[in-house]
Amino acid sequence: MEDPVMLTNIILPKGLYELLPAIYFLIAAGLVLYVEHSLSWVPAIIFAACGAVTLKWRLSDRRRNRAASESSR
Repeated sequence: MEDPVMLTNIILPKGLYELLPAIYFLIAAGLVLYVEHSLSWVPAIIFAACGAVTLKWRLSDRRRNRAASESSR
């Protein structure tokens, strides 16, 4: 059983939590490539930005956790 991840009162399975940035980027790409509306780029940019921010948070948190675990040795 995977450990759940707490995300502001929402608990997601760890596998889904790890895939969130990729899901955001795929939705953005799908909007650009498959939606034939002139304004489809607006939500695509929003989804891509959400993916980028989520990925940035994830990487900085992992970096901080790695530094904390190395300093406790």
